Amino acid sequence: MLAVDIETTGLDPLTCSILSIGLVLFNEEQIIDTKYILVRPSCAPSVRGEIVALEMHKELLFEAYEKGTPEDLVMGAIEEFAQKPGVMCGKNYGAFDLQFLKRLPNPTRFNWPHRSIDPVAYFLRSDDVKAPSLHECLERAGMSRVVTHNALQDALCVARLVQAGLKKFSILKVDQAAPLG
Repeated sequence: MLAVDIETTGLDPLTCSILSIGLVLFNEEQIIDTKYILVRPSCAPSVRGEIVALEMHKELLFEAYEKGTPEDLVMGAIEEFAQKPGVMCGKNYGAFDLQFLKRLPNPTRFNWPHRSIDPVAYFLRSDDVKAPSLHECLERAGMSRVVTHNALQDALCVARLVQAGLKKFSILKVDQAAPLG
């Protein structure tokens, strides 16, 4: 499995840029490997984004421009690291992260698996009015509730939440599950 988190200059993949990507290869039992990619937006030195995100990530923005991997090389770095993960994992991965990742140059270079796990599924309660945040999922899992807005640290949180969720629901054996139909 591959946990993914990105930090961006805002919420709109059409007008905002990725600043960093955190990748965590893991299985049910352990973290296998991690990778952190600083991304130099192609629009450098100018930048477009939303004021809240730009303020929150101002140090990251400068670091990405100075030391980041050019956008056109990012897909190769992801492909080299992840190869064929099978299942993608992330908080809002399909609705948010994937939309940004597919806008990078050469998006088809990496075969994005269509299967994905959002850790919210494991920690959703029947009385929730909206999906719990990453912070709330960590709290419900009994883990440290620190959400750093660092792509690698947050991807590690996602991996650990998915591991916890898999353990939580692995107590059901196939023969104990309710019959379908």
